[in-house]
Amino acid sequence: MPSPLPVRAQRAGTWAWLLLALTAALATGCAPASVLTAPAGIEPAAEIVFLDAHAAAAFLAMPGDMALIELGNTPLRRAGVQVAFYPLVLLNLLDFRAPPTNYFHVEFVRDITPEQGLRTWGFSPILRSYHPDEYRNAGTYQIMRMKDFPAASAAALRRDASAEYPRTGFCGDYVAWCFEDRIYSWWNRAPGLQRVLVNYWPPEAIHTGDHIAWSPDTTAICRVVRGARFSPELVDAQYLAAEVARGVASDHEAIRRHAAAVRARLIAAGALDETGRAKAAVVRLRVPSTP
Repeated sequence: MPSPLPVRAQRAGTWAWLLLALTAALATGCAPASVLTAPAGIEPAAEIVFLDAHAAAAFLAMPGDMALIELGNTPLRRAGVQVAFYPLVLLNLLDFRAPPTNYFHVEFVRDITPEQGLRTWGFSPILRSYHPDEYRNAGTYQIMRMKDFPAASAAALRRDASAEYPRTGFCGDYVAWCFEDRIYSWWNRAPGLQRVLVNYWPPEAIHTGDHIAWSPDTTAICRVVRGARFSPELVDAQYLAAEVARGVASDHEAIRRHAAAVRARLIAAGALDETGRAKAAVVRLRVPSTP
């Protein structure tokens, strides 16, 4: 009769391989779905063509948004990088999130201009210095927005302009600092207790890209893959019109200026009427790489 020890060892090894495979699969997972995605089955009634995916992202983004740069451009690379980011995996587990790490850098969108597109500012925890527009070098990134838009974004832009960040922590900690650390996990929703946990519970206090992406306080706007593919291609015109209207009414000049430019382009494309109301149900955002 064989000893039960080898059998148990084999079972343990099997479970280890299954866990590794599951982790790799999750590591290749998709980013949060954009709230702007149009309902299925509705034909687009307006179309806007962009030079590239970065230009399309700049169109949908707003000053005060966040650019989350993903770990890798391919599933294999994303799975391999998990080893280097093992400490962040532990933070995810302690903060009751799925273990794989999906994002390695976070930047704050300071401004958006017709000439340069997204103008971002990111903090490097290793060099303890700031670097602009790293999202362009990475190529694959997600634009996130605080749900309390535009009030939270306007306040964050002003705080960022104060240049008072103490240059500590992760890149995501700088972005969260701009929002006064009011980016909480799904389980940390009790008023009052939120502030205690975000100050004293390390997994909640350390704002990684995944912490920001999966927080109920943020929402996904769009995604660029390898600098070429863009999503969502089909956008809900009514939702977009409402976001633009909120931006135009902002008390921050950068948000107000960009929102007005987006509204003007939507009107020219026939997606909105002159009052800013949606004329079409769906708008197609087309870039050269999108068939």
